[in-house]
Amino acid sequence: MITLYTLTFYDVIDNYREEFFIGIFEFYNEAESIAKRYLNDVPGFRDHNCGYEIKAKKVIGEADRLDTVSMIWGWNVDDNMNSSDIWESELYASPDDAQNSLADIQKEIDRQEWCIDTYKTGKCLWQDGFVRA
Repeated sequence: MITLYTLTFYDVIDNYREEFFIGIFEFYNEAESIAKRYLNDVPGFRDHNCGYEIKAKKVIGEADRLDTVSMIWGWNVDDNMNSSDIWESELYASPDDAQNSLADIQKEIDRQEWCIDTYKTGKCLWQDGFVRA
């Protein structure tokens, strides 16, 4: 079984937890090093009391190389149009593997919205940071 690591930052404002998905990495130490760099150097992350989580995720399916992986996301939308109850799957070796699992997951987990995203491993998202108005 292959394991990769997701890195997500979070910031809690007025009891609402805002999350920033940064990316998927081959090694735990790589994700942790990137998290520390974001906390020191990237606007928004360095300016607010952000925390981060690194999660081990198994890869479902087989591929010769894992340059890209896919993940299924499910979420609800509250009265203020904020995403809530965010659910994320394990990782899939291909978008087809994720698509083949989606219907079964939707039967088990009740969410309003669903998507499948494909990510390049080792690539950081939210590179420019964020600003609070």
